[in-house]
Amino acid sequence: YDVSKQVFPTTPVMVHLAQPQKTDSIQRFFNAYRGNGGKWDITGLSSYAQGSNVAPIIGNMRTIQSTYGKPIMHVEYG
Repeated sequence: YDVSKQVFPTTPVMVHLAQPQKTDSIQRFFNAYRGNGGKWDITGLSSYAQGSNVAPIIGNMRTIQSTYGKPIMHVEYG
């Protein structure tokens, strides 16, 4: 993060994870990452939803966004 910001100070740094339907594992990762000094500007998430589980995934993304205070970028959908 710090090196990226030294070279490109205004470029946002993203941490990208898959399967936001598994909120517990996403939160476990970010709690450990942040707890060990990890920094990021945007949370990137990829989901592989189907019609029946889109609404819960959006809810999970909102929870992740509010918990960590970072904007969400939906990076991949399939």
